[in-house]
Amino acid sequence: MNTHTHHIEATNAGIISITLTIDTGNRATVWKNIPSQPLHQASDAGQIRVKATGRIIRPYLHRRGYLHIVLDKRSALPKDHAPKAVHRLVCEAFYGPCPEGYETSHADDCPTNNHISNISWQLPPEHRKDRWRQHIAKGHHRRLGHEKIDRAAIVKLNAEGASLKLMASYTGTTEKTVKHVLAEEGQTHTPCVPQPTFDRATILRLHAEGINQREIAKVLGCTQPAISHALRKNGIITRTPIDRNAILKLRLEGRTHKEIASSVGCDKNSVKRILDEMLRAGLITSEQNTIRPLIDREQIRSLAAQGLTQKELALAMGISITTVFVTLGRKTTYKKGQHRPDAIKAAA
Repeated sequence: MNTHTHHIEATNAGIISITLTIDTGNRATVWKNIPSQPLHQASDAGQIRVKATGRIIRPYLHRRGYLHIVLDKRSALPKDHAPKAVHRLVCEAFYGPCPEGYETSHADDCPTNNHISNISWQLPPEHRKDRWRQHIAKGHHRRLGHEKIDRAAIVKLNAEGASLKLMASYTGTTEKTVKHVLAEEGQTHTPCVPQPTFDRATILRLHAEGINQREIAKVLGCTQPAISHALRKNGIITRTPIDRNAILKLRLEGRTHKEIASSVGCDKNSVKRILDEMLRAGLITSEQNTIRPLIDREQIRSLAAQGLTQKELALAMGISITTVFVTLGRKTTYKKGQHRPDAIKAAA
């Protein structure tokens, strides 16, 4: 009987000694050339050797559980010294180069068993199915505590169209565990999502009483857009079109997005979106879209001379306190651990 033994060492929170024994039986080992590594050969037992000297390269255990080797600089191709997966080299030698989109599959789900009868090229979906069949055969799919779950109740609730959240709450487990139990029982989860119905009469009554849309949504347990949609359906409120010409005019005057939104009666994000659309359509240039409002720095200095603080100046002129700080050119001594906003606030 031909037996080859490798001593593998891996470092993961210490030194782990692993002994790998490869039994080739009473037959001769078959060696074939590796297309991507013409200076090396692979055996049907899952070994790699140098073609010229016959020296078997000792593998090491990768952190993912697969055997890898490092090719000798003297026997490897130029600039090809990266670690190689043994199972891929063996599969390449006996089955040809890996087809596009395929990967190596271990029939017994043992990543260190690289015998040619145990590995093959497979598509990822087929590979996953094979691994799942191996997990079922070994009993790994039954997780700790699954035997205590009321499986009949889960199957019954699933047939009635219950959601994963409801089944998990009823059986005292998690949604992920419910999925595993259904898979073990050969069931598929097809959630029944009922369409939400709202009492439009109640919405109209609460709106007539002066309650805003946010409070109505809280009372009925729905979202605010749903309330707005119901009110528009009944003609209570209408969407006012945004005056794009006014937005363009105010922007060319140097107004900020916030000021334009306040004048036109929309939100700041809508103003930004409309200006971007105008920029793409060629109605405005990038310089016009990024124009900054003119700041009357002389007025800032005159108000500061009257004794107004930087915060009062910023509120009065509708600008940031940093702009006031930079305009006045005041220098502040930074203390250790003090950030710029703290220093500006202290100076004010």
